[in-house]
Amino acid sequence: MTEFNYPKYTFGSRGHNVNDCYVVPSLDLVVVRQGNDDLPGRSVPCS
Repeated sequence: MTEFNYPKYTFGSRGHNVNDCYVVPSLDLVVVRQGNDDLPGRSVPCS
Protein backbone atom coordinates (compact mmCIF):
# COMPACT_ATOMS: atom_id res chain seq x y z
CA MET A 1 0.00 0.00 0.00
CA THR A 2 1.16 3.54 -0.74
CA GLU A 3 1.72 5.81 2.24
CA PHE A 4 0.36 9.36 2.05
CA ASN A 5 1.52 12.34 4.07
CA TYR A 6 -1.50 14.49 4.80
CA PRO A 7 -1.31 17.77 6.74
CA LYS A 8 -2.24 17.44 10.41
CA TYR A 9 -6.02 17.48 11.09
CA THR A 10 -6.94 16.48 7.54
CA PHE A 11 -10.16 14.49 7.46
CA GLY A 12 -12.43 13.10 4.81
CA SER A 13 -15.53 11.13 4.00
CA ARG A 14 -16.52 8.55 1.43
CA GLY A 15 -19.96 8.16 -0.10
CA HIS A 16 -21.72 5.85 -2.49
CA ASN A 17 -20.24 5.54 -6.02
CA VAL A 18 -16.79 6.72 -4.91
CA ASN A 19 -17.91 10.23 -3.93
CA ASP A 20 -15.14 11.58 -1.70
CA CYS A 21 -14.61 14.76 0.30
CA TYR A 22 -11.37 15.82 1.98
CA VAL A 23 -11.00 18.84 4.26
CA VAL A 24 -7.67 20.45 5.18
CA PRO A 25 -8.43 23.26 7.65
CA SER A 26 -4.83 24.48 7.86
CA LEU A 27 -4.90 25.26 4.11
CA ASP A 28 -8.53 26.47 3.97
CA LEU A 29 -8.99 23.67 1.41
CA VAL A 30 -11.88 21.37 0.54
CA VAL A 31 -11.51 18.76 -2.22
CA VAL A 32 -14.60 16.98 -3.55
CA ARG A 33 -14.64 14.09 -5.99
CA GLN A 34 -18.06 13.25 -7.42
CA GLY A 35 -18.39 10.14 -9.49
CA ASN A 36 -20.87 7.64 -10.72
CA ASP A 37 -18.77 4.51 -10.53
CA ASP A 38 -17.82 2.07 -7.80
CA LEU A 39 -14.37 0.76 -8.58
CA PRO A 40 -13.68 -2.66 -7.04
CA GLY A 41 -10.79 -2.72 -4.58
CA ARG A 42 -10.58 1.07 -4.21
CA SER A 43 -9.76 2.13 -0.68
CA VAL A 44 -8.80 5.28 1.19
CA PRO A 45 -5.69 5.20 3.36
CA CYS A 46 -6.39 5.70 7.06
CA SER A 47 -4.05 6.99 9.71
